[in-house]
Amino acid sequence: MVKFIHRFEEAILCLLLTGLTVLVFFETLLRFQGKGTLWMEETVQWTVAWFVLFGASYGVRVGAHIGLTVLTDKIAHPTIKRIIALIAVGVCIAYTIIFLYSSWQYVYTQYRIGFGMNDLPVKQWIPYTGLLIGFALLLIRFSVITWQLLTGKINSLNYADEAKESVEQHAQPMPKTEENIL
Repeated sequence: MVKFIHRFEEAILCLLLTGLTVLVFFETLLRFQGKGTLWMEETVQWTVAWFVLFGASYGVRVGAHIGLTVLTDKIAHPTIKRIIALIAVGVCIAYTIIFLYSSWQYVYTQYRIGFGMNDLPVKQWIPYTGLLIGFALLLIRFSVITWQLLTGKINSLNYADEAKESVEQHAQPMPKTEENIL
């Protein structure tokens, strides 16, 4: 099931990115000709919103989010690291549940009211379902991390360490070129 969610999420992200690229390209061409369209602009806005929501879940999965690790890097004991990680994931789960519940209320309200989009022949609640899907995926991701922490498969959260990556990148010797020698 988890593998299916991984593939589903990656496929949706690829489709959204491809769609964004195509829409922005054609919108740019049309604007150069003085013929921009409102429906493309609105579609791009919603596609970006969906991309951000799916991207947040994907970022949790691959550890691309920046972690605040000033204290946890100093802790050597794996059990204490795991407890701190469980607390952090618990906060993330609570946050996600609050947003998921609020999103459900909002989408349901939009559904009941029945307003349409400004420039698209679509009801407003349809694009807003991206909130539900995005936060549901985040909840699944954080639940998987919680399970891995509880079963001892991991001892801390996976995060992006930009400072470490930057130091490693600059520690590599630069290739010698005429510009570097001068």
